[in-house]
Amino acid sequence: MRNAAFLISLFLWCSCSQYPKAPIAGAAKPSQDKDSLISIIAVGDMMLGSNYPDSNRLPGRNILEKLKDTLRDADITIGNLEGVIADATTVSKKCKTGNNCHAFRMPPHFAAYFNDAGFDFLSIANNHSGDFGDEGIVQTKKALEEQGIAFSGLKNDCEIALLRKGSLTLAFIGVGHGGRHVYINDYRKISSVIKEAKELADIIVIFFHGGAEGVHAEAVLRKQETSFNENRGNVYEMAHHCIDEGADLVIGSGPHVTRGMEIYKEKLIAYSLGNFATYGNMSLHGPMGYAPLLKVYLNKKGHFVKGSVLPVIQKPGKTSHPAADSGRQAITKLQFLSKRDFPSSVLNINNDGFLTIKNF
Repeated sequence: MRNAAFLISLFLWCSCSQYPKAPIAGAAKPSQDKDSLISIIAVGDMMLGSNYPDSNRLPGRNILEKLKDTLRDADITIGNLEGVIADATTVSKKCKTGNNCHAFRMPPHFAAYFNDAGFDFLSIANNHSGDFGDEGIVQTKKALEEQGIAFSGLKNDCEIALLRKGSLTLAFIGVGHGGRHVYINDYRKISSVIKEAKELADIIVIFFHGGAEGVHAEAVLRKQETSFNENRGNVYEMAHHCIDEGADLVIGSGPHVTRGMEIYKEKLIAYSLGNFATYGNMSLHGPMGYAPLLKVYLNKKGHFVKGSVLPVIQKPGKTSHPAADSGRQAITKLQFLSKRDFPSSVLNINNDGFLTIKNF
């Protein structure tokens, strides 16, 4: 990823556009050896502040700043973009007044914050991508393209994003529970998109937004989950289906809390990475205020080799920003939930947050 020690050539492709990644200044990186690993950093929901309905919900700074060096320390960095990046002329169809407005609009210059923090891919397959209608989506796509950040998740529009790292091409597919997205319950459609991606890429990553949400939604239930009277999928069944169809890594967001992880067919599934960077009118109560920053290493076949978790915390208030958590709450939560929900998984999470395969 954007490490100052190297020159990395990443090329992005999406079904709605094709453009080159801007080169990063620094010494040239050697060609990737066939036996080398690729590292991916993944985080959950990000909403860096909203100027809707007024500017009181803006932080006045880049809340990713304090962790940007950590975020940049991988070949590729990915996350979920919760909301739109658009100017103030866009109109929300969800709510127009009131303090309890959950429509998120980041100003256009915020796109550079994601770039500065090293993000290579952002999923826009979530229930807030349509907060400001079609125009909000158009402006979001334009803002990300201008920063050289790949995106996917829109059905029949941008379903696949491709990034090339060394000799490998990686495909990123965003899956969500809204009508605009590659739908989390439409397994036939998901299979079709994965099949297309397999023709284009060596490694396939699914980034989904699904499941119930809130402080009581930490469990992976292995059944259909609903929230706000909306069917948000059976995330366990969907994740396994994706790997059965050829995906190599499955990352989840949406519940706003951390969920467990497991290894399935030598592939890692992280069911929810929680709230990573969410400023303003989003609750940071209890477990919604801490989350894992996940780093995984995959081999050229997409198999999980090792990984680590940096525990991150956000504290409510005007100075809120994601920071390393000395209390390691996300690690403790991951250990408990992973063991409880996936007792037969071979994934081991130690007290320092290192992820390994258990030796029997």
